[in-house]
Amino acid sequence: MVNYMANHLLAGLFGLVVAILIALLTSFLQQRNWRNQALVKEYDRERESAISLISELSSLLHKRIYRQKRYLWATQSPNNNQADIDEYRSTLLEWNDKLGEISVRLEYSFGKEASLELERNFQQELASINSIIYGVQIGKSSPQSLHGLETRLNTLTGLSNILIEKFLLRIRLMRFASFSGRGEISFQNRSNLSHFYLFRRLLGMTQK
Repeated sequence: MVNYMANHLLAGLFGLVVAILIALLTSFLQQRNWRNQALVKEYDRERESAISLISELSSLLHKRIYRQKRYLWATQSPNNNQADIDEYRSTLLEWNDKLGEISVRLEYSFGKEASLELERNFQQELASINSIIYGVQIGKSSPQSLHGLETRLNTLTGLSNILIEKFLLRIRLMRFASFSGRGEISFQNRSNLSHFYLFRRLLGMTQK
């Protein structure tokens, strides 16, 4: 009788311990799943923001280069097409109004080097070309100084395509400065972030 009661008590204690362990494991897996879901949502928000940013940058940059090219053509033309000059000035104002905001957003999403690249490779070159064209337009510089400017602008068009493609690739790979070192592997496998997957990984049944 005593042995029966002792065995029954041990069985009850064992069942209680197992139930507690199961509850703790379930809670751990649930919290871990919530954390991963929250991270996925953060990545999705950052991705949408980055896509919007690069779309705006692409439109503005290509517009600035194209309008500046037309500004160059108008300056070279004997007719001096005022409509193209006015459109360029309007585009220049838009560019200057938005450049600061875009640079800040680039730095946030892709790091300081991204905003510096925009400044060094594009803004400085565009400003230099603009200065030369304007000098010719007001009669301060010789029209000969316009030689080679269209080639420089064409080069900027090619470089702008490369820049935008690079940013789009980083977006596809989820390589954001604000998420550096924060579990890219888990995010890339986000479709597997289920209780069953996490339980298997906890037991060492998944490949790292």
